[in-house]
Amino acid sequence: MADNNTKKSIRLSNIGYIDLSLNLMLGFAALFIILLMILKVEDESTPTNMETKGHLVIKITWPEGQDNDIDLWVKSEGMFNEVISFTRKQGRSMFLDRDDTGLHNDRITTSDGTVIVNPINQEILYIKLKGENTYTVNVHMYRVGLPYGVISPQTVTGTPSDNVRVTDGDNININKYTKESTVTVELLSIDPDFRSLTKKDVTLTKKGQQDTAFVFETNIDGKVIDIDKNAKDLFVYSVLQSEEERSY
Repeated sequence: MADNNTKKSIRLSNIGYIDLSLNLMLGFAALFIILLMILKVEDESTPTNMETKGHLVIKITWPEGQDNDIDLWVKSEGMFNEVISFTRKQGRSMFLDRDDTGLHNDRITTSDGTVIVNPINQEILYIKLKGENTYTVNVHMYRVGLPYGVISPQTVTGTPSDNVRVTDGDNININKYTKESTVTVELLSIDPDFRSLTKKDVTLTKKGQQDTAFVFETNIDGKVIDIDKNAKDLFVYSVLQSEEERSY
């Protein structure tokens, strides 16, 4: 009888040890995945990687953890006439690296139910070809973010910012949810050297709102010769309408 109890105790102890080991392994795996997600986004904006993709870069960022879907739109007129956005990411002279939709495409659920969030909101457009062009840079609020989701705070890896709403059932903290996004729009030169040419903050407060950050011109060698931060050309909806008409 004593031997049976001893064996049972050993089995239970082994099971507890295995469960603990598995939980630790899952926890480390979850942390490793979110680290890779964050490093991937940050790595895309490093000078070394940018140099292999183009000679000018337009980058937009908005507050980490916000679920608002902000889109970058760039219109080129001159030697290369085209518009690049999430609707057409690849063009002849430039391309959009990634359509960041807020938290919608920044979440991974692991096998144990842990939700891993990459809070970085960022889109990067590369200008590949050099020539005499005028570029209009707009930002557009495609979607106002919804509540983060009905999930338990204990299942979220990472620290949510004030603009991320983690809810538990119907218990929602309205103060942590915002419709407003301040979008930082930056133009960078990466050839022959890496430097910021201009930067502007644009505030979007409602779905469908767009604004022009700046308009800039390049010469035949691709060098930026003029930047106008007061110009306005709200072209997004005319492009969307023409694309919709072509689809019929």
